[in-house]
Amino acid sequence: MTKKSFFCMLFPVVLAATAACSSESEPQLAGTWLQPVPGMESVMQGITLEADGSARSENMSTLCYESWTRPDEGVLILSGKSVGNGITIEFSDTLTLSRLTADTLVLAKGDYEMVYTRRLQ
Repeated sequence: MTKKSFFCMLFPVVLAATAACSSESEPQLAGTWLQPVPGMESVMQGITLEADGSARSENMSTLCYESWTRPDEGVLILSGKSVGNGITIEFSDTLTLSRLTADTLVLAKGDYEMVYTRRLQ
């Protein structure tokens, strides 16, 4: 086998391995993100972000997330319905994505920060 044919055979394998490594090094936003309920530290609440752009609330009966988008690297838009007192209000909340690691998500709205931890499946 010549060096050229060996390289031609090896190149696709190296390219695939490089692509796999680079996608693993960038944390994915899709997943379930939880935080303690204020004043009830043993109870968790949060949001599940699906890869298809759909979303759902976790342990929050009056805030019903339905979808999410990430128009820019540092922006997350959550949309859904707020249900309470016999009134349902549609909302779309634009948040700053302050930090995203494999296990931590920090969202901000002005000076208020919400820190979430990824629930492992």
